[in-house]
Amino acid sequence: MKGINKIIEAVRSESPLLEFFRAGIKPEEIKEQIISDFDPYFRNKDNLFKYSMTYLVSDWILYNKYRDNSWFKQKLSESLNMYRDASKRDVLACHDIFKQLIDDQIETGNRFWSFVFTETNKKDLEIYEFTQMTMNDIGRIVEGLFKTLLLEYISMYRLSKGKKVVVSDIKKLDLGIINNELIQTSIFLDLFSIRSLKLSDWRNIAYHHNYSIESEKIKCTYGPKDNRNTILLDKDELWAVLLEISRILDLLNLTHKFYFYDNDTEILQGFDSDSISGEARTEIWFLTFASALVAQGFDIISFETSKEFTKLIVRETIIDSDKRTRAIHSSQFTYNLWYYTSSVKLEVEYRDFENVPYLRASTTNEICEKIGSREKPFTYLAEFINLELLENDA
Repeated sequence: MKGINKIIEAVRSESPLLEFFRAGIKPEEIKEQIISDFDPYFRNKDNLFKYSMTYLVSDWILYNKYRDNSWFKQKLSESLNMYRDASKRDVLACHDIFKQLIDDQIETGNRFWSFVFTETNKKDLEIYEFTQMTMNDIGRIVEGLFKTLLLEYISMYRLSKGKKVVVSDIKKLDLGIINNELIQTSIFLDLFSIRSLKLSDWRNIAYHHNYSIESEKIKCTYGPKDNRNTILLDKDELWAVLLEISRILDLLNLTHKFYFYDNDTEILQGFDSDSISGEARTEIWFLTFASALVAQGFDIISFETSKEFTKLIVRETIIDSDKRTRAIHSSQFTYNLWYYTSSVKLEVEYRDFENVPYLRASTTNEICEKIGSREKPFTYLAEFINLELLENDA
């Protein structure tokens, strides 16, 4: 559960949401802002409204890093337009690309969290150690986290140009070939190259250790064996390369997610979820879940889960809120816990603004399964949930 605890702490300390609530901003205002910010990227306004306080919250937190970055927003729009052009060419082929890469996306998500949890502070290291660790990060990000997104991206690009796309063949392509094809288009030139070097060049420099330290400079060599090129960087410049690579990764991730959430019903139509062979680690869904709770004004105190029992403790963050109403509101999270964990018993404890336990709500997988299968409406949960008052409701 160390990973879960790190996410809880990150959502609490790095997300602006709790500060917003302390300043008196309401969840309804957060929702309005998310919808306003993401409106240019969505055609399906119903989905934007529906997912604004669930799946899209963590993406909005990420998007806020680039709120004032006009280049980022322009490239995000251009990338989404390219995906839509692919859909216009052949909507079934477009959606099939998503489905064929689901297992790869899951594995990429698993690697992402491994990367996050093994990340260390490098800025204060001596240049030798700094260079080695930063290059390791560059190699891991480009090879381990970019690859699946680039496979999707070039598949969409080819489809948008009216070319036949065979995902199994594209998955065999070397990163350098994918990179070369994409930068042939002017709008992608500055998206897939950094300091005039391709992403694949940076990957090769990092993976093959084609770098050395000379007079407090980092000397990087790249290119074909018979025509090697050199670039000299200082620590700050190499760090900037890593940040730029991370920025491109964020852009590709948002492109993927926005298009998916804009078209999820059509993409998943007829898809058999049992065909998914990959197993997603808990952290993948927990970030989305935790961000959504915080956006609704609940601070996560603790979370524990097993096949038999999952328990969540939340604390009120909205000043002068009606704790009875808010406690009842939090009880519905028992269903969300079942949706993500399939545990036999689900429990949510609500604490008031002063962190005093107020209400404990619990239910079972039998109740939730009937709702999940649509045998019963969501209101069925209210009929069979167990509510235990932990404090006198004076």
